[in-house]
Amino acid sequence: MPKIKLITIDIDGTLYPEKGKVMDPDHIAGFQKAVRRFLEDPDAPVPVICTGKPAAYVEGFAEAYGLVDAPKEKPMSHVCEAGAEVFVYNNWQHKRYIKLPDLFSKHDIKDKMRHIENLIKEKTRCTKEEGKSTSLSFNPPEGKSVQELYNEIREVIQDHLGYKVLGMENVGMLSETVHEITGMMKNNASIEDIKKLVVKKEIDFFITHSSTAVDISAFPTGKSLGIAYIASIIQKVGFDEMMAIGDTAGDHPAFELAGIPVGVANSSQQTAAFVKAKGGLITKRPSIQGVTDVLDLVYRYRNIEDIMRNKEDVFQ
Repeated sequence: MPKIKLITIDIDGTLYPEKGKVMDPDHIAGFQKAVRRFLEDPDAPVPVICTGKPAAYVEGFAEAYGLVDAPKEKPMSHVCEAGAEVFVYNNWQHKRYIKLPDLFSKHDIKDKMRHIENLIKEKTRCTKEEGKSTSLSFNPPEGKSVQELYNEIREVIQDHLGYKVLGMENVGMLSETVHEITGMMKNNASIEDIKKLVVKKEIDFFITHSSTAVDISAFPTGKSLGIAYIASIIQKVGFDEMMAIGDTAGDHPAFELAGIPVGVANSSQQTAAFVKAKGGLITKRPSIQGVTDVLDLVYRYRNIEDIMRNKEDVFQ
């Protein structure tokens, strides 16, 4: 069986506890210690943040938690804006932001997103999350659930604007498209040819949500595309050599792609069921504690078969 070579980790609910709870300094220190071992060992898997947060937020988070420069041949990189952007750097003086919709989407994303943003605000009275440049994210107003806002936003984009939307219940189709795109990238296909493939899918936008926000990005953008770009182009690892750790439906695209999906103990009921259906695992401890337990296990047993054989202390 293959070894784990790449580990993607969500932030909200996964590295952070539930909203409103204060982080325990000891938990942070334990995670930082685990990450340090990975980054100092050239043969250890690469830890990658995979979040809906904007790149500027991820940059600060990576610095605070130790997910920065490492003595590895390949640069550190993180998935931002739910896969719409990849943040890459060798050091703080040489960093770049790769906007994946500019590479793969069939739309002129800036004009389309501005139009969508204005209509959503008018129809739903929700609040836009600031700081994002390549995707849109909205928080529900008081008294409205994220699921309700998700349904309303889908209706606005489909019925009022006439775009075809791929929702989180069809995440498998997104994964299939990502696999196709990845194969084309590995064969050095041109961006024009990849865009032709995307056009044939006849889908305009992918919409998903976390526990706090609804995320909108141009198809085929999603966490799975951001991870696939890092895995295939930057780190040169296979999807079966990846582990994805998360807690909500917003992480389902990552779970769909990775060889081993992992939900932390505080995962939503829907996500726990999704992870188990994919043959994945649920940690015994919540959020950052569960993540640290997984990192310690993977550092000790790199081979997937050995990880599964010794999982009892970490997983339910």
